[in-house]
Amino acid sequence: MKKLKLPKIKIKVTVSKGDKIIIKTPEEVELILKKIFDSDTILWTEEMVMICLNRANQVIGYHKVASGGFSGVICDPKVIMTIALQSAASSIILAHNHPSGNLKASNADIEITKKIKNACSFLDVNLLDHFIITNEGYLSLANEGII
Repeated sequence: MKKLKLPKIKIKVTVSKGDKIIIKTPEEVELILKKIFDSDTILWTEEMVMICLNRANQVIGYHKVASGGFSGVICDPKVIMTIALQSAASSIILAHNHPSGNLKASNADIEITKKIKNACSFLDVNLLDHFIITNEGYLSLANEGII
C-alpha cells in the first residue's frame, strides 16, 4: 500500500521590534491609521487594514487584509481571523477608508462588521472597533453603538 504524503501546514508570524504602542483612545487609533494608509492613494482606492493587539492593548502589528477599487473593498472574515490567530491577538481593530470622503457607515460596512464580530466572539478575540477613515477625519463604529 502506498504511503500518503500530506502537506504540513506551517504558520510563521514575523514581528518587528519597534516602539511599544498602547492604544487607549480612538484618537490614538486615528494617528496610527494615518501612518498606515497611504496619503497618495487614500482618495483613489478603498483598503481594509487590521491592527492586532495583545491583552494589554499593545500593538502587535498591522496587516492590509484587502484592497479594492474606488467604491468598495471586499474583505474575507476568514483572512481576518487567520491573521488574528496567527499573531496571537487578543483584540483587533478594523479600519477601511472611503475615497469619497463620506464618513457614514454603509449597510455593507455594518453587515461585515457584525459578521466579523460574531467570528471574533466565537474564537475569543475581541473586536474593539471598526474605523472608517478619510482625509477629513474618522468614524468609530464602536462610538456609534454599532459594535
